[in-house]
Amino acid sequence: MSEEGCEVLSKTQKSLQVKLKLLKDGPSNNEVGGSSSQTQYMKDPKRVRCKGRSKGVTGAKEKAMKRGIRHCRECGHIGHDRRQCPALNTP
Repeated sequence: MSEEGCEVLSKTQKSLQVKLKLLKDGPSNNEVGGSSSQTQYMKDPKRVRCKGRSKGVTGAKEKAMKRGIRHCRECGHIGHDRRQCPALNTP
């Protein structure tokens, strides 16, 4: 190493020591602001109620749309199902 490199290294080290001392002697961790007359304290962050993805509430119409249109398996008409088919219930 050269003398110039040693000088740069020592200057950098001194500036880091000064910065660390200022951080150490500065305001405490829970205070915000420079002067003691205007000290404000930080509050705890809001807590999260639940983790992960929330499950949405689906209504009756959304469930019906998801299922699709119902139709009778016997006659194929829409509006009733196999249990209530007029073609099977007629004597």
